[in-house]
Amino acid sequence: LKESYLIDAFASDEPKEKKPQADPFAMTIKSVVLKNGRVTYDVRSAEETPDLFNASHIDCSNLCLDASFALSPKGAIEVEVEALSLSEKSGLRVENLELEATLENDKLSLPSLALSLPKSQLALKGEGALDDLTYDVTLSSDSFSLADLRCFVPMFACMKDSTALSLHAS
Repeated sequence: LKESYLIDAFASDEPKEKKPQADPFAMTIKSVVLKNGRVTYDVRSAEETPDLFNASHIDCSNLCLDASFALSPKGAIEVEVEALSLSEKSGLRVENLELEATLENDKLSLPSLALSLPKSQLALKGEGALDDLTYDVTLSSDSFSLADLRCFVPMFACMKDSTALSLHAS
């Protein structure tokens, strides 16, 4: 260009300061609130199993959720569920689920998970590497009833007693 000598004449001799670049992608969902929701999922070709939980036929009602999510530019995902409750057509009832979890560089950290079912309260903590399948998990419960799992194993329906439960696995 003929005008380039003019641009060069007025150009500064000092190097330009580079401004720090903003993070390429960071996203935060501060709050997700769902009240009295319903979620259904059906694989029409799969056989129905009345009164048994069936992952091919899910029908959740009374779904309530209070959660937040964050995705950092380095790929870390943070999830916090302050409250989750639902009823599933098979009879499964989650009275409350609370959890904190972080997934970063193929490492899953679960500092806390608390699950309340009608007759059971469970607490779980754990962390592990997803790429080499190494985990360290602790499960504890002061009150656990097999009757809460009758939608998976029908013969548990007659189990009326609760027991304490503790498990550590690596």
